[in-house]
Amino acid sequence: MDNECDSVWTAVEIHPPSASPPAPRSLSVKAIGVEFEKIQHPAAVLEGAENSQQGISLLPTELLTGILLSVVTSEQRRAQHMIDVSPNHYDCSRWLAVSQVCCYWREIVLGCAEMWRCLFLGNPTMTAEMVSRSMGVPLIVVSDENPHREAVELALNQISRIQILNITIADRARVGIEELLDQQLSTAAPELRWLAIQGYGVSNWTVPAILFGGIAPNLQRLRLSGCKLALPLPFLQCQSLTHFELAPCYTDEQLTVSALLSLFEQMPHLQRLVLHSACDGFGDPAFPRTVELPHLSKIHTKGHSSRIMANLMYRLSFPHDCIIAFDCTHSSDHADFPGANEDLSALCHSIATHLSSAGTTDCRALPYRSLQLWGTYPRIRIWGTDDVDDKDVVYDAWDEPRIALLLRHTFSPGWGLCTFTKFLPLDCIVSVSLQADDTSGISVDEWKVICARLSRVRLLRVFFPGKSTLPAALTLSREERQYPLLPALEIVILQQIPLSEDETDCMLRQFLDCIQARASCGHRLRELRLRNCGVDPVRLIGLQDQGINVVAEPLPTRSNEDEYDFWEMRRASSLRV
Repeated sequence: MDNECDSVWTAVEIHPPSASPPAPRSLSVKAIGVEFEKIQHPAAVLEGAENSQQGISLLPTELLTGILLSVVTSEQRRAQHMIDVSPNHYDCSRWLAVSQVCCYWREIVLGCAEMWRCLFLGNPTMTAEMVSRSMGVPLIVVSDENPHREAVELALNQISRIQILNITIADRARVGIEELLDQQLSTAAPELRWLAIQGYGVSNWTVPAILFGGIAPNLQRLRLSGCKLALPLPFLQCQSLTHFELAPCYTDEQLTVSALLSLFEQMPHLQRLVLHSACDGFGDPAFPRTVELPHLSKIHTKGHSSRIMANLMYRLSFPHDCIIAFDCTHSSDHADFPGANEDLSALCHSIATHLSSAGTTDCRALPYRSLQLWGTYPRIRIWGTDDVDDKDVVYDAWDEPRIALLLRHTFSPGWGLCTFTKFLPLDCIVSVSLQADDTSGISVDEWKVICARLSRVRLLRVFFPGKSTLPAALTLSREERQYPLLPALEIVILQQIPLSEDETDCMLRQFLDCIQARASCGHRLRELRLRNCGVDPVRLIGLQDQGINVVAEPLPTRSNEDEYDFWEMRRASSLRV
């Protein structure tokens, strides 16, 4: 048995494999080494070189202080504009972060009084420290809806130094704030240039009969909103006011047109005027005199009837190139169509009377070039530029409309446009843009009356998703060939006019037939632009054969969809310095 095991188990000699020789260096590694050797010398040179640029932390104190003050001044100007747009997003201490850069910067900031002039009202200790460090420089005080009462008191105690004062009175922070205002707004404010008081919720705080005891010689801008006014309004005894805004306030009696006119007589240097639901009555219809505002450049109103605005316009005298923006509502006495039309007629007539006072016999000398009709509610605007294309109607690109009317009535925009063109001088208009949801209420004869007043129009832009009689009005009959409507018309832009299965009822086809008929009568267009209009190219051959340049193009990148916050944006910019 042992012999059998010996025959099975035998010794085996195991030899490990011999090691392979090292691999040669790859070409890429060699290339890296060569490149490294190339940069070793420049790196050594750079290490030994001296920096010729001096760090900002090593600048002389005077120069660094000037740089920081320049930045702070720019930030404060931007912040002052933000007060107009949204006071609650105003941060008065954001730029003080520069004091945390290094000890040298901190020393400079702590010793510079101008850095601390915008008081923080969230903490009394910080407010007191800022008042102390600001020394004698003019102060900026802006409160949000929930300021600390002690901080507000510390700030208002410096009323003689305050340059900008913007106070918000809210329900949750009313306790104590109103008493402080009663005390301090009767004290002289020789440095004050800008005062804004806004009440939110239920606030019965009454503006003092005479602000600052009549001593505010530098006050230029005043905004009152949501507070109570005592009638009559003698609270302004300041001839230097240039900007005035009166938003919804409370009175024991009606605030009438006559009361406003008496108030405006105290503002001979007024440049910007904003009225938001400020007047609710006519007052004495025979106001004995005309109020002269020779420096007025913008007047914006909202929440008043056309009749009230007409009554105000008849008694104001201001430059004919002043920008006018009226957002009009129904008159409580004239809610029916005839009465509303009468109110609008009075308003348009008052504007026309104002324009005629310019003393020019040539309407083309007036600063008006473009006419627009927008929206479900009639938005009628006249611009100073030759044309305002859709892509340009964005806030940053606006050259503001010279005249803007928003008519919040329940009727078709047709009657508003007819009344508007009936009274106002339109001989200077060279561009017309019609963009309305519904113009079916305007008859052929009404369109002819409108177009007859637009004899110098060279460009017509049309966006009518619904039916319209405009193509029929512009189509020339044999009798009209010699004296056509819109005789100077050169360019037509049709935008988003949909096709229809009914050939006879298709708005796009009606416009194309109208253009072709005018060309046959010798009144050929120079150019036709079709924006997002799905038309058969074969249909355009006839127009091209007549020498009309037909261009199919998409909508502009920034197509205007009637701006709903027109009032808020215009209000902010209207008070901008």
